[in-house]
Amino acid sequence: MRSRQVHLDFHTSELIPKIGEKFNPTAFVERLQAAHVDSITCFARCHHGMLYYPSQTHPELIHPGLENPNLLIEQIDACHAAGIDVPIYTTVQWDHYIMKNHPEWLSVDDQGEYIDTQGVPAPHFYHTICLNSPYRDFFKEHLLDLIAVVGKDKVDGIFMDILFAVDCDCTYCQAEMKELAIDHTIKNERLRYSKKMLHDFKAEISELIWSISPEIKTFYNGSHIGPNDKASLPFYSHLELESLPSGGWGYDHFPITARYARNLGKEFIGMTGKFHTYWGDFHSLKNKAAMEFEVFNMFAQGAQGCSIGDQLHPDGELSKAAYELIGHVFETVEKIEDDSQYASVPMTELALLTPEEFWLPGSDQPRTSPAIIGATRMLQELNYQFDIIDSAMDFSRYQVIILPDIIPYKAAIEDKLQDFIAQGGKVIGTFESLIQKETTHQAFYGIDYLGDGQYERDFILPNETFGKDLPQEEFVAYIPGTQIAAVEATAALDLVQPYFNREGETFISHQHAPSKREIGAPELTVYGNVYYFAHPIFTLYRKNAPQFIKEILKDVLTMCVPMKQVTHDGPSSLQITANASKEKDVILLHGLHYLTEKKSEDIYTIENHYPLLNVTMSCYVGDRRVQSIVDVINQKAVDFNIENGYAVITQEVLLPHFVYKMVF
Repeated sequence: MRSRQVHLDFHTSELIPKIGEKFNPTAFVERLQAAHVDSITCFARCHHGMLYYPSQTHPELIHPGLENPNLLIEQIDACHAAGIDVPIYTTVQWDHYIMKNHPEWLSVDDQGEYIDTQGVPAPHFYHTICLNSPYRDFFKEHLLDLIAVVGKDKVDGIFMDILFAVDCDCTYCQAEMKELAIDHTIKNERLRYSKKMLHDFKAEISELIWSISPEIKTFYNGSHIGPNDKASLPFYSHLELESLPSGGWGYDHFPITARYARNLGKEFIGMTGKFHTYWGDFHSLKNKAAMEFEVFNMFAQGAQGCSIGDQLHPDGELSKAAYELIGHVFETVEKIEDDSQYASVPMTELALLTPEEFWLPGSDQPRTSPAIIGATRMLQELNYQFDIIDSAMDFSRYQVIILPDIIPYKAAIEDKLQDFIAQGGKVIGTFESLIQKETTHQAFYGIDYLGDGQYERDFILPNETFGKDLPQEEFVAYIPGTQIAAVEATAALDLVQPYFNREGETFISHQHAPSKREIGAPELTVYGNVYYFAHPIFTLYRKNAPQFIKEILKDVLTMCVPMKQVTHDGPSSLQITANASKEKDVILLHGLHYLTEKKSEDIYTIENHYPLLNVTMSCYVGDRRVQSIVDVINQKAVDFNIENGYAVITQEVLLPHFVYKMVF
């Protein structure tokens, strides 16, 4: 994988003249080289439906204002001469030309309305094209034309954008569902079919491309990689995790997606943008500190490379300022990429079972649940090394499996967890995870489930074991929990009841009733190696971030993971990840200390970063002999001691970004 990639958008209205008039192959490449770019994705076809190469099959689609019909070919030739790869971009399910000229190819819902995932007033290019329609043949013709015109040996890869499973009920989909005995009048049946149809489309397209040249890289972009993409992975050469924090994804999205995707057996890169906000934000620049964090965090999470989105001006000239910004981070990436690719295996202690495994595209529930966001935030702040997995993945690699709030009961999952426990593993379940609501006794947890909690807000009482560093008095839980009784399990934390719910005649103060000072049902139970919280503690943390919840979880995890992989005495905003080489002869410690801020109404960003003073960190190495630790970015030795199986490093001044290479 190339490590320093640019994704060069070029969605250009047919109303703009003199397209590419300032494109100069030499200047184009020199600007890329100065920015340390080693791969750039360039456009064959954009969302407007315009082509930027001399098509033989559809010359009528070549952009009418294109000054040089060989624009894409000249970009490829100039870059290849400089050793820069050029994957080729084409759109799939958004195309303004198709919308205007072939409305019969568009997806429609069960009311016959066009499906628009963006909600933008017309005119636009956001109506989704149905891949069951004759458009499929059009798209295959386009690919064959593109590869023939460019030359198969010059096609490094094809980046196919905008592929969504949508709730389509068009006549083409109805006919296919009828063949498969699927009832198209039932929404969930349509949604399940849409996943199959998208899977079959990817299979057909990859087979077509690879029949011409198996060396061509293929990627299908749906703005996210998750469990719903897993079955189609054979048709991808690699993964690109689109995640622009200021473009709607937020800073929670990438670590969640990366911690899952790195377990799928494919090389992957992260993707952000140089834009201050979203794609198409012309003449804007991301804050330098934000760009640093977003790119460096990709390698910290085990990515093999990074991609930064840009959009080429219609005149064909790259922005000097944009490539100075990109070059600023790529200069550092060039220093760390070899070591980061060699040592990219996360040294994980525990895993979160993702609720996304049970999410259906098109459903009313969010794909990235509040529970997985809250759990990821807490574990990162506590600096645990963890993966996000689905139930088909290997549990034996972890010391702890966490079931965050809303994992539905499946007998197969319970059986797999029982095997995991029998081998010494620990399980932490919360709220409704693995709860059989149709029965009272929950044998897995050793409790009786008595239904929803009685109170809108009740209180959790820390004790000397769980929440031991907290004041020993009750703390409010802002979200209702379940009501349980400990049967075989031991009650480890108690709930305290309020006087009543604040409703009707029993109103009081501004929010909720205070504690009645009476012990209620258990909050935390322990049953062998299984822990259970009655409240949705991860959703609660996502909503209100009460520190007491994190302190209690920390005490549970300390019991479950006696030898933590990485510790530090810095603030919770300091993230340190440990990645190892496959040969286990190198550990790479990636450290990041950047603070997100919400200075605007719409987006979070990062403007400032701060060094830390007098920080000590420790990495568990057991009885292995550490030969050296090197600061990779500055190429200098780092002093360390070995204490109780840990390599201990103390820095008087810890920079906001560091990469330490530990050699055995």
